[in-house]
Amino acid sequence: MPLAELSFPLYEYVRALTPSVLDLRGVAVLHASACALDGSLIAFSGLSGAGKTTTARAFAKVGALLVSEDLVVLTPNESEPLAVADGELRAHAWARAVAARLSGAPEAAIECGELASVAGSLGSDTLPLRSIWFLDSRRREGIEIQRRPLDQVDGLLALIANNFLGVADGEEWRRHIRRGHQVATRLSLSEVTMPAGPERLEQALRPYVTNSAS
Repeated sequence: MPLAELSFPLYEYVRALTPSVLDLRGVAVLHASACALDGSLIAFSGLSGAGKTTTARAFAKVGALLVSEDLVVLTPNESEPLAVADGELRAHAWARAVAARLSGAPEAAIECGELASVAGSLGSDTLPLRSIWFLDSRRREGIEIQRRPLDQVDGLLALIANNFLGVADGEEWRRHIRRGHQVATRLSLSEVTMPAGPERLEQALRPYVTNSAS
């Protein structure tokens, strides 16, 4: 099969690697979807299949603004967790361009320096990250959203498990933990049980949007 015909599978591969490459460039990326409410973000994090995208789309259906479905890109700002509004789009665009280049020249060297711009440049729109809900596919029951606040230790562990690490050496782990601690001490972090089924989910999420708009 000609390499050019592999462009889509190659893009998926590069896209999967992009968050780890971003981490190596000093850009923090959460494995999360996110919606904007009242000028700030709620992120939904968890392992693949936890319901991140489903929850974000359900929020959007009842009035929130869908910002991302899989990646939340943070700026280097240490005083306040800020997310780049179009960070996911930028990351995917870079992966698409790299895949296109490699499909035509598989031995080409890829310059990753420009990827740091995914974290925002002068004039980029950013949104404060207000809270993170940690989801699990095994926590689906009832008709209401049940939130269990996490303390800083449990919150930090949840963040580390749902963040991207470029390489697992000692210094990178220390940076990874420091960065997670900065986020964990500044946000509301919760383990969340969600209703099962899209209709119940949308019904349970609607009050969050209504209260935010009031």
